[in-house]
Amino acid sequence: MRKHILTMALAAALTLCVSSCTKVLTYQSIIEHGIWEATDREKVFDKCVKALNESEYMILATDRDTGLVATDWLSFRVKNVTAKYKINFVIPRSDEDGGGESARIYVKVKADWETLPGYTANKETTNARVNNAISENIRTLFDAIEKAVGKSASIGTTMLEWD
Repeated sequence: MRKHILTMALAAALTLCVSSCTKVLTYQSIIEHGIWEATDREKVFDKCVKALNESEYMILATDRDTGLVATDWLSFRVKNVTAKYKINFVIPRSDEDGGGESARIYVKVKADWETLPGYTANKETTNARVNNAISENIRTLFDAIEKAVGKSASIGTTMLEWD
């Protein structure tokens, strides 16, 4: 009986330790688009470019006619991996996307990561860490755009898709 109670107590303690020691990372959503009502498309385009220029991003291409703003890869480190991502923004003309008198911005993110030499990484945990770092960076960009243009009427979000 005493041995049984001791075994149960040990099992309970082990279960408590495993459940409290295991940290489950949740994925933060990434901004996929924003809409500004009664706002000039050119102003949103200009403020997007300005926000990128004031951040760590290198702009590879801009095309005012199509509304494309493309960044170069931005590298960063998370734990024992190096990660990188690039962003394409498209700010279409209102008549091209049925937006009427609103300005829209669409965001497409491509990301990748690799383990540093001599280290290993759990794929799911690393995907979550990289996703969350990118999510925070894009949220910061949108905050800068909203500060200059005004609060967006709506923001849509998505999750990164990993190969």
